[in-house]
Amino acid sequence: MSCGRAMRIRHDSVVYVGDGSSDVHVMLHVNRLRRSTIAVSENKYITPIAKRTILSDDACSVLVPILEDLFGWNTSKIRAFFESHGLALQGMGQDSNGSITLCSTAAAPDIVVN
Repeated sequence: MSCGRAMRIRHDSVVYVGDGSSDVHVMLHVNRLRRSTIAVSENKYITPIAKRTILSDDACSVLVPILEDLFGWNTSKIRAFFESHGLALQGMGQDSNGSITLCSTAAAPDIVVN
């Protein structure tokens, strides 16, 4: 693809991830389109707006709501995906903002997703 050529991404494929108050307006717009918004901080302005909140030092944790919302994967399929990459997913429930622990199968838990 050349540098000047625009990419066409359908609005139903949008997932917006933000961490601060500068993300509020985009999150509101993406929510209006009924797409996924994920807060990656406890910022008081975006956590009430975002459909999901994930607190983690590992970017892989953002995949959980993406696999659920965009791809329609169920808990079993998501667990199998992470396990195939050497990661254990624990505590994943029906609550969209519940606690999830993602850890290496060879180490103690080090990622918490809320």
